[in-house]
Amino acid sequence: MVFRSASVVKKMTIDTLMSLTPYDDNGGDLASQKSKEVLIEHLKQQTSVRTTFFEEYNTETLTHTTAGTSDALDIDSHGILDTNELAVLYMSKVICKNKDRYKIFTMLDEHKVEQKLQQVYKSLPWKKLGFFLYSSVFPTVVRDKRSRICFRDFISDNRRKWAQRLMTEIRRPEWVKKIQRKIVQCQYTEEEYRRDINVLFVKLHLLDPITVMPMYQYLQQEKGNNQSP
Repeated sequence: MVFRSASVVKKMTIDTLMSLTPYDDNGGDLASQKSKEVLIEHLKQQTSVRTTFFEEYNTETLTHTTAGTSDALDIDSHGILDTNELAVLYMSKVICKNKDRYKIFTMLDEHKVEQKLQQVYKSLPWKKLGFFLYSSVFPTVVRDKRSRICFRDFISDNRRKWAQRLMTEIRRPEWVKKIQRKIVQCQYTEEEYRRDINVLFVKLHLLDPITVMPMYQYLQQEKGNNQSP
């Protein structure tokens, strides 16, 4: 059980939950950036890479960027993707781009390395790995600047209750009209709408996965109703 002060509990409102976003003031996705850092650190730990390039570093040194963001991520145990092979491809690409004076990069076929990486990026396992990493760091990376409340606080405080409250809030006619008004007045683009809706889906998935599909169907229906003549 997680104990929180009365002041923290008081700030845990549906408005705070709705406002939590991974995007900073410049539009950068903090959760996406953290996911990349976690993946790179994981690739450095792969035997094929660590023993060749980072043998002098221990595991604690290599995993410093994952500290404080989430529980230890055992990526390989999920069997989503062969990260050892991916690590070799990444290091090969770095060597190709580096153009070292000893001409080691000439031993590699840069076109083939890039081709293999593109095959990985287009694969379903890559997409699954991306979502796994993103949803793993999201709870601790996404936080309210003023109160410092993070999304993990809602997960550990009766998460299904918060999922239901989130669904209720989105279904409020006032919320829907507010979004429609902003779009009509050109204060909100279609791209921004899709971005923020995807964030809502991530929140629902982490709070209670079974709520995602009903909410998706509801929003699709609302969108269809609004486009009808």
